[in-house]
Amino acid sequence: MHMTLAPLLFARVMALPAAAREDLLEFIGGATVDESKVSALIDEISTRVEKTRQSTTVPS
Repeated sequence: MHMTLAPLLFARVMALPAAAREDLLEFIGGATVDESKVSALIDEISTRVEKTRQSTTVPS
């Protein structure tokens, strides 16, 4: 099945780090995924990326 992402979802996907973006696009391309699920996945990935950034940032 071919899925077309809404422009705002596409922009959110493109804002993800390259590795996460590639994984998500591969998943979306290989599965039947509702746009609401894509939005939830983006939220989850973004949260994990932010937590990783915070844990690797050296405090001033």
